[in-house]
This record gives sequence, structure tokens and C-alpha cells, in this order.
Amino acid sequence: MPGFWACVLGQRGGIDTPAGLGCAVLGSSGTAASVLGLAHRLLPAVVAEAPAPIPVWRPGPAAPEPYRSVLGRWWGEGFEYVFSWRGGRLIARGADDPADRPPAVFAPLPGTPDVLRTTSGREAGELLRLTRDPSGTVTRLHWATYRFTRAQETFDGVSFSAPCFEGEPS
Repeated sequence: MPGFWACVLGQRGGIDTPAGLGCAVLGSSGTAASVLGLAHRLLPAVVAEAPAPIPVWRPGPAAPEPYRSVLGRWWGEGFEYVFSWRGGRLIARGADDPADRPPAVFAPLPGTPDVLRTTSGREAGELLRLTRDPSGTVTRLHWATYRFTRAQETFDGVSFSAPCFEGEPS
């Protein structure tokens, strides 16, 4: 519309910043440089003057015994994932995922603690199946039918640390 300028900016939250901020500045057409510059100065000023509150950290409850051997690093399809227990739930995220990507969250199916459904995040709706050794330790996972192991392996189960050719050092 002739006769005025407007600038609207938004910013996603991050560490030590509010969850999200927005700013709108309106002015007459003779104030274009001021309108645009003001909008870009307002967002950082708000963060500096009113940072997001930092919640007090408190340790959560430990993972239940049947899931403790699931925790840690696993490899699937050539990618590394970290399984952990947060907020009373088993979660997984890619080792290289950005911090703002939501994790996959799992819930055990009723009556089958070794079969969990992915309730949100990557592979939502798919099953996570735990395979245990005779002592009860989880030794392999199948998530959405993809095999996960503690060491990086090829599709036929050969470790990446194994020699590629006979006589070749690993």
C-alpha cells in the first residue's frame, strides 16, 4: 500500500532464549530505513532484557531395570543413534541430529515390554523390538524392521572394524 512501510520478523527459540518471539514495526513511507532497522534491533534487545527463565535441573527417575541395557549408542543403517531415558520415557535421537529436532519417543505395548511403539518423532507408529541374551541384556534392536547393533555393521552382520580382504589389517 503506498504511503507506509512495514517490517515483521520472527525468531525461533533456542538455548537461553524464549520459545519464540515476533516483532512488527509500522511507519510512514519516509521512515523506511528506520522501520527496517528498528525491527532488527528489537528482537535481540528483548532477549537481552528479558531472557527465558532457566528451569532448575533435577535428576529424573532412573530407567526401569528392563530398559537399562537399551540405553546408550546403537547403529542402524550406517547411522548412530543414542537411546536414553528422559521424563519417564525411552527416547532416541540421531547422534548428529540438531538439538531442536524432537526425539523419537517409545511406549511399551500392553503385556509385551520387549515391544514398544514409537509414539512421536522419527518412525512414529512403528515398532521397536528388543532382542535379549539369556542373561536378559538387550543385544539387538529392530526399529521399523531395521536392525540396530552396538557396533557399526554391514547388512550381512560384518563389523566395520573387520578386515575387508583376507590378510588385510583391520
